[in-house]
Amino acid sequence: NFTFDYYTRTTTDLLYQVPIPSTSGYKEVMSNIGEVANHGIELAVNADLYKSKNWLVSLGANYTFNTNEVKELYGDVTRQIINDGTSTTGIVSALEVGEPVNAVYARHSLGIIKTQEQLDDYVTRVPGVKGTAHIGSEMYEDFDGDGQITVKDCHSIGSIEPKHFYGLNLNVNYKDWCRAQRLSRHGHVEQLAHRHAGHRQLQPLGG
Repeated sequence: NFTFDYYTRTTTDLLYQVPIPSTSGYKEVMSNIGEVANHGIELAVNADLYKSKNWLVSLGANYTFNTNEVKELYGDVTRQIINDGTSTTGIVSALEVGEPVNAVYARHSLGIIKTQEQLDDYVTRVPGVKGTAHIGSEMYEDFDGDGQITVKDCHSIGSIEPKHFYGLNLNVNYKDWCRAQRLSRHGHVEQLAHRHAGHRQLQPLGG
């Protein structure tokens, strides 16, 4: 038995923390926001490996591939921090229109300042780092060209959402006795801390 499905579906009303005016006495509230488009395939194979009067041994396998993209958040917001881990893991996840769910962001490292000449050049290109940058500091790309290194210079370097899901199940039946064994895994989660060696320090995104 073999089945194949291709799907395209839109998910709405995602449940996330949304910032609210401080005058309310609270920083944020749980709310249904956003819209996410999902595309993928699902495969399933099931077969009887052995069948007799008293015995039935069957094996099944399944595979799912899914990609998604945030299409809308709330109001005019196009980017929302989900987890700010800069003080612990150094990884920040966020929802952003045009990016996958739970995208991860970082500033782009240009290397370590090793000489006075490098320091002078860096301060000339990015005046906002004057007084904080020194020999031994790390240089970062000023993506928005405003002369400062801020959270606005963070950009997506991947997602922590797995794209692949797969599993196996084995069923052994003998008369009224049944034994089932199942195995499930997922893969293609970005190994962000190691894969992107140039992003040595991750910073949160701001509004």
